[in-house]
Amino acid sequence: MSLAGVWQNEYGSRMSLCSGDGRVWGRYASTTGSTGSYLVLGRDGGGQAGPAAGVPVALAIAWQSVASGPADASWHWVSGLSGQICHSATGEERLIMNHLLVASCDFPGLSPAGSYLDKLIYHRIAPAEELAPPPAGTGLDHPLNGAWQGGGLGLSLRVGAGQPGVLSGRIDLAGRVQHLAGFIDTRPPQPGMAGTALTLTALDAETGQTLALAGLYHPGAQRLELQAMSARSTASADSYMQTALRGLVLEPAGA
Repeated sequence: MSLAGVWQNEYGSRMSLCSGDGRVWGRYASTTGSTGSYLVLGRDGGGQAGPAAGVPVALAIAWQSVASGPADASWHWVSGLSGQICHSATGEERLIMNHLLVASCDFPGLSPAGSYLDKLIYHRIAPAEELAPPPAGTGLDHPLNGAWQGGGLGLSLRVGAGQPGVLSGRIDLAGRVQHLAGFIDTRPPQPGMAGTALTLTALDAETGQTLALAGLYHPGAQRLELQAMSARSTASADSYMQTALRGLVLEPAGA
């Protein structure tokens, strides 16, 4: 059971995902809040999910629409999702994801700034579509570029030019260096913003676990405040134990 395909959740939102060699990319069409087409990047554990064990998945979404339409406050937001693709007790394919929405600014009439949690269950409704991965673009001169450390982790980050900004780099997981892929808000900030929203994903090739990171970059303090959601393979009946959460604070390496 591959992750590639079109998936729909209980809200009616759909995402079309492609995957290969542990990488995931695609588009998201939301039916909640703003409507539009949004870029997705991520990682999966590879292999085939079965009744006894799922395949871990981490996804990053930038909520700046790449389709035409008016901008709004949510274009500054991002999401990190962590979970697995697995079989239900009746054999149905399900993508069970813990969702962390990082709202870096108020959206009048919808939500104040904050971090919002939800559990989303997606069902495959169509085969995979042919989609190209988002281009990383040329490097952007950004204060986030470079090495960061904290919480036992080391990150090396590069911000790509464009909107949304594609975020790439490497993460050191106990001596195992893995690739990172995600997004950062590169739009001009709004007054009163809590910080700059960003989201990242990684695959630990040794353990098969995936990692989704989401949170805020505080330029003035040169500090990253992230929530890390690591996903592991479980049986469908044990999916309540699929995602572990911990908070991280990172600072420039050598600071």
